[in-house]
Amino acid sequence: MRILLRAFFAVAVAMAWLILPSCRKERLLLEKDPDAIGQFCRIDTFSFGPPGSYYDQVFITYNLHGDPMTMTSSVPDEGGELYDNIFFRYDNSGRLRDCFFASPNLEPNTPFPIGSIDLWHRFTYPSPHVIIDSFFNYDGPGIPPVENPPGTNQPVGVTTYEVDKEGRTIRTNGSSITTYDNRGNVVIPGIVYDNKVNPYRTNKVWQLLFQDYSMNNPIVPATAYRPATSYIVNFNKWGLPLAYHDFSEGDFGVNLFFYIEVENLGISYSCDQKPGKSAPE
Repeated sequence: MRILLRAFFAVAVAMAWLILPSCRKERLLLEKDPDAIGQFCRIDTFSFGPPGSYYDQVFITYNLHGDPMTMTSSVPDEGGELYDNIFFRYDNSGRLRDCFFASPNLEPNTPFPIGSIDLWHRFTYPSPHVIIDSFFNYDGPGIPPVENPPGTNQPVGVTTYEVDKEGRTIRTNGSSITTYDNRGNVVIPGIVYDNKVNPYRTNKVWQLLFQDYSMNNPIVPATAYRPATSYIVNFNKWGLPLAYHDFSEGDFGVNLFFYIEVENLGISYSCDQKPGKSAPE
C-alpha cells in the first residue's frame, strides 16, 4: 500500500507540473537556477532607430540546442563589414568554435549560407579553465570547403581567457584577477548595477563573445553635466531590456552585442507576446 501511495503521489506531482501555467513553470525554474532565463527567453531580433521607423533589423536563428546559428541583417550587404551577416559553428561538445562575419551566399540552389568571409574568430579550449580566441582578418571565400583552421593566415590578435568554475572570465591575457560581487556582477570602480536581467545571460555564447558575465545591467556613472543614468528605457515582464536610448549627448554610447554607439536599439525575445517581431513601441 505504501508503494502504491508513493507512486500515486509521484504521478500527481507530475500531472500538477504539467498543468501549471507556463509562466509559473518558468518562474519556478528561475528560482532554482537564475541563469535558466535563456531556456525560454532568447533574443529574436535587434531593431535600430526610433520605434516605428526602424532603418535595420537583425534576425537571429538558433540550432536545436538553443545556440545562435545566424544573425541576418534586413539591410542589403552594401555597407561592407558594417552590414555583414554573422554565422556561428560549434564543436562536438557544443562549444563555440567559429564566429564568421561574412556576406551571404547568393548562388542559387546551394545550401551553404556563407559567401565571402571578412572576419573570423576561432575559439579553442586547451584546458577546462582556458579559452583562446584567435582573430583573423580573413577576406577569403566562404563557399565549401571552408578552410579549417583558416589556412596560412596569421591571426591579427590572440586573446586568452582564464575562467573560474562557473565559466566566468577571471583573467584576460595574464591581467590582474577580475572579481565579482555577491550579486554576480563584475567589480568595476565607479560602476553600479540595476536589479534587472543582463541580456547576455540569455545564452552562454553571448557571454563568451562579449565577455560579460554580470547578472545585471550597469548604470552609467554621473558626470558634471548629468546624473547617473541607464540607457535602458523599457523592460519585458522577465526584466530583460526591450529598448535602449543614448541620453549621453556624445560622451558615452550604447555599446551592446556587435553594435557600437547606437542611439536607439530595440530587442525582442521569444518570451514576448510577439516573438520575432519588432521590439514594442
